[in-house]
Amino acid sequence: MATKRAFTVEQRRIIWNTEEKRHCAKCKEALTWDNFTIDHVKAYSKGGKTSLEQAQIMCRSCNSRKGAK
Repeated sequence: MATKRAFTVEQRRIIWNTEEKRHCAKCKEALTWDNFTIDHVKAYSKGGKTSLEQAQIMCRSCNSRKGAK
């Protein structure tokens, strides 16, 4: 069975609501519900799972630059 790459709406809600400080994990920019993205700590392309334990919030710019690193 294939796993999904994208985090679900429910996963996004849980991750957002469990973050104490809602800042980008990389650049520390303050984030809002409308501008945050979910990043796989270990890149999905390198075997990272789409799970709550494997997620962090990031700004769109940092997440895009990170890519499969």
